[in-house]
Amino acid sequence: MIRILVCIVVLLLAGPAFAEKRVALVIGNSAYDNVTRLDNPRNDARLIASTLAGLGFTLVGGGAQLDLDKNKLEAAIQAFSKALPGADVGMFYYAGHGVQVRGSNYLVPVNANPTREADVDFQMVDVALVLRQMEDSGTKLNLVILDACRNNPFGNRGLRSTSNGLAQIQVPEGTLISYATQPGSVAQDGDSGNSPYSRALAEIIKKPGLGIFDAFNQVGVLVKRTTGGSQQPWVSSSPIDGNFYFSGAPGGPALTAPASAAPDPCAQAKAHWEAANAIGTVAAYQDHLRLFPNCTFAGLAKARIEEKTKSVAAIAPPPSRPTTRLPPGVDPADEIVIDTTKGRIVIKLRPDLAPQHAERIKQLARDGYYNNVPFHRVIDGFMAQTGDGQNFNGTGGSKYPNLKQEFSSEPFKRGTVGMARTQSNDSANSQFFICFADASFLNSKYTVIGDVVAGMDVVDRINKGQPPANPDRMVKVQVASDIK
Repeated sequence: MIRILVCIVVLLLAGPAFAEKRVALVIGNSAYDNVTRLDNPRNDARLIASTLAGLGFTLVGGGAQLDLDKNKLEAAIQAFSKALPGADVGMFYYAGHGVQVRGSNYLVPVNANPTREADVDFQMVDVALVLRQMEDSGTKLNLVILDACRNNPFGNRGLRSTSNGLAQIQVPEGTLISYATQPGSVAQDGDSGNSPYSRALAEIIKKPGLGIFDAFNQVGVLVKRTTGGSQQPWVSSSPIDGNFYFSGAPGGPALTAPASAAPDPCAQAKAHWEAANAIGTVAAYQDHLRLFPNCTFAGLAKARIEEKTKSVAAIAPPPSRPTTRLPPGVDPADEIVIDTTKGRIVIKLRPDLAPQHAERIKQLARDGYYNNVPFHRVIDGFMAQTGDGQNFNGTGGSKYPNLKQEFSSEPFKRGTVGMARTQSNDSANSQFFICFADASFLNSKYTVIGDVVAGMDVVDRINKGQPPANPDRMVKVQVASDIK
């Protein structure tokens, strides 16, 4: 996955620990509904949020805000704007998809689905909006980080004025802008769970005694070194009045929060629980446990996770013998039989096109990995996706390593089964999807692993949604030759 990081960074006045009021909003969008999902934004946002909390920043929402749609993204920015007056330092961090249209940069909410250029203004959020909120708040210094996917994720959807990368931004007064790489150039996403830039930023800003320009020079050197020189950060700023440090002035102690100033770790638990419970996914409950493991609602969160992941007994077991005649002339060793809550689906695997992927599907079926897994992303007219037997919500993989792509010229059409992946070509692992209709825009970009040869009417009846309110499940998945 290729991503670009645009950082509008403003740092701190030298002085006593936490003398300044520091406010930050940290957002990570990974679980996109209509375009390729991203691996690292959630991880990057969590890393930066925890680092900033340790440096005395008050986090809007109590922590990293994850997977925000348009309404929630705008609401978070508005809450940030209300928290800024009276602050000395304001920081905005965004990781996720971003696009440049007509020279303006836009943040992409997880539910964006533009089909024409005019949709951009209504479905996305202009970075200029964030800058105006910060500039008008009266903060002495401002920091904004845009850790955004460099490539246009919407392909050829009529966005004719879309350009590669994010545009260089005019720097407001009292602001420093740091790009993860030169404007319009390629920035790497990284293979360790975090982008090279966010990982370097989190490491460097914890070092005491570094002025603003020294800190970002060290971040740039570290990124250049870790990427073998392929990524070189870029800095632009307006005049900065005074000396500014993230973690203590030269010769002084590193900034640490005094014990008396430590925030109540459960202060935001109730509000976060209400939001997690409204979402109702395993991932939402897991986020609550991660943020508030010792607070009032931790037990309820564990119970909800158990209900959603251990409810096989509540679902009627599949028939012991096939109720769908297997198509003649197909080797049962290369057929997958899926008994779902709506009926039976039979898939003919294509080891001639994707031998490694076909073998992986069979191995996971024999492991029981797919049993009771929901169809977590079902888009009417496009596809039904399933296959996460780790978290049961589309965010997990398996115990096996990711697969190298096996792209072919085989077209994606109604009934085609493809392997899901992130933006990296070589990131497929366990999840797969079934096309409701022709999807030529996926051709030669995703691995075709098979075709539905029986039960396409069952596929059509799968409950729609992202995720569905009442998701259908694969009750049992078997290799046809293993069925006795």
